[in-house]
Amino acid sequence: HCWQRPETYRSMFIPIILGSDKTTVLVATGNHEYYLMYMSIGNIQNSMCHAHGDALVLIAFLATPKTMKEHMSDPMFQEFHCQLFH
Repeated sequence: HCWQRPETYRSMFIPIILGSDKTTVLVATGNHEYYLMYMSIGNIQNSMCHAHGDALVLIAFLATPKTMKEHMSDPMFQEFHCQLFH
């Protein structure tokens, strides 16, 4: 069994949780939308998570591309926009 092997003695499985949130930044950006990506470990006790704001780490700040209406139907822009989020 894995708990009897010396190389796994005192080891722990730690799940990683990734999440994202869409936000709009109005000041100094001209009303641009961004997706903030966060990371946390999954074995934080609830009291620790609520007592300290250090349970989440910001790992990415992705800008949402915008264009004018006449370019929205351009296949190159649509492909770029799709590949950015998938």
